[in-house]
Amino acid sequence: IAVPHLGRLQKQYGRQGLRVVGISMDDSPETTKETLRKIHFQYPVVQGDAKFGNLYGGVLGLPLQFLVGTDGKILAVWSGEVPLGRLDKEIAAALKKVKPR
Repeated sequence: IAVPHLGRLQKQYGRQGLRVVGISMDDSPETTKETLRKIHFQYPVVQGDAKFGNLYGGVLGLPLQFLVGTDGKILAVWSGEVPLGRLDKEIAAALKKVKPR
């Protein structure tokens, strides 16, 4: 998934409850910081590790995307490139199920 597209999704659906969070699985925080200096992310990016990855069944390849519901349950998992239209449809469907605040 392209970083700019995820930023657009955050902007489009943020008021409905979508929160895009990037998890860097780089080996060192320095590598992550270097990437953050080069690429403008419109959403937060945090450093992950193997322990974090194991919470989601392990990270066995990148890119890996998770759609997680407000209850913390995984709604969808995509490995590799995902057609943008599919991602958009799944997010829109998940947000329809979210109760208004």
